Amino acid sequence: MRSTLFELGGFRIYGHPSMVWLGLLLAFLFWRSRREAMGLRSDEGLVLLLAAMIFGAGLAGRLAYAAVYSAPGQAWADLISFESRISLLGLLPGSMFAVIAACRVAKLDLRRVGDSLALAGPLWIAFGRLGCFLRGCC
Repeated sequence: MRSTLFELGGFRIYGHPSMVWLGLLLAFLFWRSRREAMGLRSDEGLVLLLAAMIFGAGLAGRLAYAAVYSAPGQAWADLISFESRISLLGLLPGSMFAVIAACRVAKLDLRRVGDSLALAGPLWIAFGRLGCFLRGCC
């Protein structure tokens, strides 16, 4: 497995985070093309949804990792660590609840938003899993 994709000078480009961000970029471009179908008039609403998803997924993913994989007495250290300790078990429910909250705040129709998000969400996950393969962790 190749954890490091390549190096530029002394700067390393890692496979897992690169694939996750590439998947997010492709999903965002798809969602942007369906902005009007989601009931959004501008990119600000889309950025609000994206920020909510990233925050909710990150928070719940960290909590799930600490709850499921941390050694006894190590959960707090894993929560505040800057290492990429995150679990898919929390990513999906965390992003889902965050999108529900963002739709309520922005007064958006959750069914319209959910239809578009559900189409590109698996794309994002697939790139993340490809990154896991490159890293050799899953």
